[in-house]
Amino acid sequence: YVTTFENFLILGYTYENGYSYPQRIRWNAIGDETSWKTGDAGSKETEGADFIVGFKIYSGQLVIFKEKSRIVQRLVATSDVWNWSVLPGNIGCLSNHSIVEDPDGRVYWLGSDMKFHEMEAGEISKDIDPIVKLIEPSSDYLVYGDYIDETGEIWWSIPYDNALNNKILTYKNGAWGELDLAIPAIGEYKEA
Repeated sequence: YVTTFENFLILGYTYENGYSYPQRIRWNAIGDETSWKTGDAGSKETEGADFIVGFKIYSGQLVIFKEKSRIVQRLVATSDVWNWSVLPGNIGCLSNHSIVEDPDGRVYWLGSDMKFHEMEAGEISKDIDPIVKLIEPSSDYLVYGDYIDETGEIWWSIPYDNALNNKILTYKNGAWGELDLAIPAIGEYKEA
């Protein structure tokens, strides 16, 4: 996983010298990407044995989503470079593609408890719990979300009661809807 934050290029779940480091965060100052061993470059293992599954900048902080937890990363003015704190609740993320930000800066995702969450509000999917419980567990990593500008909704494509994404859950202003559409991913394009 790759992101930029506070003028750093940040990698998560790295593969180095033939070995996988699923809990590692590695960083380097932007503009110095050729040397990952000098200056403010460094690495650190995140807390817990669960794997990193994605990043999102939220409220001026980097949120590191892991399988069973979330960690907030803040820049500090010491040689440590970063300060980390684990968010309460032991709620991780099942699919990095399920992490969605709306235009107001709210962040949503499919949690490790098989419920949809918003960073401040917590669980938001109680009204559609029977549908969410039928997301195929072996394919939960396929859940894909995006904010749809034209409708002002968040759409999540889910593998509903099978291993293929065959249903869309819509969310807007606390109201849920569903569409029987087989869409594996959501995005947009522009003609050149």
